[in-house]
Amino acid sequence: MTEADDAHILGPADQFAIEAVGEPGDRRFRILVQGPGGNATIWLEKEDMSRLALSVERLIQMVQRNVEEASSRRINTEGLPSESPSQSFEFQSGSWAVGYLESAHVIEFQAHDIEDEDDSQPRLRFWVTMAQSQDWSTRAMEVYSAGRPRCPLCHGPMNPGMNHICPMTNGHHTATVGGPQ
Repeated sequence: MTEADDAHILGPADQFAIEAVGEPGDRRFRILVQGPGGNATIWLEKEDMSRLALSVERLIQMVQRNVEEASSRRINTEGLPSESPSQSFEFQSGSWAVGYLESAHVIEFQAHDIEDEDDSQPRLRFWVTMAQSQDWSTRAMEVYSAGRPRCPLCHGPMNPGMNHICPMTNGHHTATVGGPQ
């Protein structure tokens, strides 16, 4: 991970959670982070949440040999930048960067604000343990999968109570959630 001098540093996360707000088909997704440097609500798109969770999974697999050792202890903050003064943030994420900091046995998250003109600098930085990262990734995939059922042919979302006209059948077959009509 590169040094991000202008980013607000939340520090080691005390809370790191994912939530879906709204009904399937009309949901919004947010990450909630709380650390010594404040708290943040970071909104993101469903596909971005999935990509971030998969990236975290891949990173954890790459450093699997350190998981047992790192998950059983607190974050070693020696050598990490100090937390910024406590503030609250809420923004829509544009992109994310994740990396493993071997010296502290943590995963660093860098969240970029979609409205920032200079996307090279993250808006927030925070660290989570390997165990927190694994729990978050698992939960994120559960949230992702809890949406609308998918059509078995085109894999498009099917809205409850509405006909789904499948493009794979050139519109000759319609189905509703719960069975063919």
